[in-house]
Amino acid sequence: MGQKIKSRKWFEQNVNLGTFKNLRINANKNVGREFEVASSFSFENANIKFMKHMPVISNGSGYGMLEGSALTVVSQGGHIKAPEGGRIALKGSVFKIEDTRVPSPLAKFDVQGSGSISAAMSLLNQKPFEIANRSKMNIKDVSGHVTFDAKIKSVLTKAVKLRDVRYDVTGVLQNVRTGSLIPKKMIVSKFLNFKASPEKVQIFGDGTVSEVPFSGRWTQPLGVAGLSSQVAVQIEISETSLRSLNILFPKEAISGKANGDLILDIQKGSPILFDLKSDLVGVGIDVPALSWEKETTVPADFEISGSFSKPITINQFKLKSEGLSTWGDMAFDDMGLTNISLNDLKVGKWLSSDVVLQRRDPGKPMQITLSGGALDLRNLPVNKSTGATAPIIANLNTVRISKNLALTNVSATFLGGEAVTGSFLEMLMMEPL
Repeated sequence: MGQKIKSRKWFEQNVNLGTFKNLRINANKNVGREFEVASSFSFENANIKFMKHMPVISNGSGYGMLEGSALTVVSQGGHIKAPEGGRIALKGSVFKIEDTRVPSPLAKFDVQGSGSISAAMSLLNQKPFEIANRSKMNIKDVSGHVTFDAKIKSVLTKAVKLRDVRYDVTGVLQNVRTGSLIPKKMIVSKFLNFKASPEKVQIFGDGTVSEVPFSGRWTQPLGVAGLSSQVAVQIEISETSLRSLNILFPKEAISGKANGDLILDIQKGSPILFDLKSDLVGVGIDVPALSWEKETTVPADFEISGSFSKPITINQFKLKSEGLSTWGDMAFDDMGLTNISLNDLKVGKWLSSDVVLQRRDPGKPMQITLSGGALDLRNLPVNKSTGATAPIIANLNTVRISKNLALTNVSATFLGGEAVTGSFLEMLMMEPL
């Protein structure tokens, strides 16, 4: 009656083991035209296999309609037993063939359900989707509950390939715990949103990562194999949060809290790359080695980037605020910060130079090594906590002693600001009074 055998076979092979009732059929035949058929039926305790590589919908109940060339099957109950993670309970699912008269017709599925996150991810890891495999996610490492709506379009053919399928999956994840999105970092959230398409997978919302509050988004492109995923979040910046991220600064160097924008680039088998930016409003910084402090109300232009290797690597550091500006890199060991290399460091009115700060014994200011630039001893600050600045090894172009006295090409050692020893090379320049 105008239906192709392949479409009828799909129904016969994929809807079974149920009780069908309330069958109604209306057939009209006009001269010169094919039969026009409209029918409806209901079913219960049926098994429905809605896609070739997917588990069946078990104990399904609902109804179906054939209107002209369009076949619609609505399942109002039932469940799917996922390969991993248990059952997915179905609220309502709709299957529709828009034109049963053509071979390999287009079919539309709308599957609504709820269950464990691992069960839902297990379903989405079946052919032709294989989202977990393509995104390198560990299904077993995600706990929580999901409610989802999956809209799928696929051609009904024997060998369905990913390019023949379009899908849009949206969902809400609840009571989430996972260490698979960011390796070695536990993400916890009461609610997260979830989206999946052939192009990408996204999870976004609020939660904590290693107990640090965040609001942001994880994105995994799916177009090409081996693409890295990216996390973009707004995160709290504090001594505690930086320590949780294995960015270890000297004790009491950081105080207060600020908001920052953190981007992580995650490639399986490689250390995570990171970039953190902030205006640092709300954070205080104390650098005794330079006798410089930033008050919590003072804004800054701050950026730090590197990789979460072991120990951490920081290959770019930038800080510009009231009384200080510089850029450079940092080195760490298992105990924390070992040295800071700063280019074009300007501190107050007393220093302009390339600088290396190196860790000494605990409780002592870091040693300062100056290369090039100028030092003005008239404005050299006194360390507030000890009465002395950190030791300085200097190879400077200019050392200003007074308004009328300056030294050039100076190599010297300054011990704590209380004594000056060293050799003055080249020449002593006396300015006229």
